[in-house]
Amino acid sequence: MKLCIEGYVAFLDILGFSRIVAKDSFHERFEAYIGIIRDAVDYPRSSLEFEISSDSVVIYSNGLNLVHLQNLLTAISTISFRLLTEIQIPLRGAVSAGKYWRFKSNDGHLMFSGAPIVDAVEFEKEQLWLGIMITPKMLENIPHTQELFAILNDFNNSTYAELNAQMPWPLLVWRQENIPFRYRNSLNERSFAGIVIIPSSPNCKSPEELICSLETYIKKLKELKIMAPTPEAQQKYSATMFCLENIRKKWNRIISNSK
Repeated sequence: MKLCIEGYVAFLDILGFSRIVAKDSFHERFEAYIGIIRDAVDYPRSSLEFEISSDSVVIYSNGLNLVHLQNLLTAISTISFRLLTEIQIPLRGAVSAGKYWRFKSNDGHLMFSGAPIVDAVEFEKEQLWLGIMITPKMLENIPHTQELFAILNDFNNSTYAELNAQMPWPLLVWRQENIPFRYRNSLNERSFAGIVIIPSSPNCKSPEELICSLETYIKKLKELKIMAPTPEAQQKYSATMFCLENIRKKWNRIISNSK
């Protein structure tokens, strides 16, 4: 069966999966890994679907309205937070959107094809940190996302009231000027400006709750950085912590100024 779908697509790479498989507790951790993804995608009746292939996850929506986008970003935020803080699994990924095809053969094999799948995979592979970003093609091809995220361009000068009027988006996404990037097919590192998804605990509803989530997440990153096998791997943890610390500090400042 072949379906043509318009929707949002997230491609997530489970980093260090080979080391997870090698552990004695692999079965328990794998079950927890599946459960975290299923809980985030299914709740609360988000109309999302997902497919897992060993060290990668594809989450997709059937539709391009803002409810579909909010559900997808909320699920990704929760998955990123829970996988790292509960079972020490970091993620890297990208989100795109557009028309794609979903094939299901008679024997049950599933395959995805289409421009947003390729776009998300390419941007996931180029990043040199532990983060998830929205691709430029998604912003270009889905006009309402440009308007939605415009407030992020001037976050430093936004008031608490202005950001509160934009909820829940300021709790889900953040404009990051220096995403560490590998220049196409090169070992040289470059930086890339884009919009990233903020990891947070399930049902995070306020800036104060987001700050607590970030503190927990950053603490776990610091613990795991010590166990990273190479200087390059450690640098990915450092780059991620730098971004999340900026988010935490700016939210703290905005909350303080609102009192």
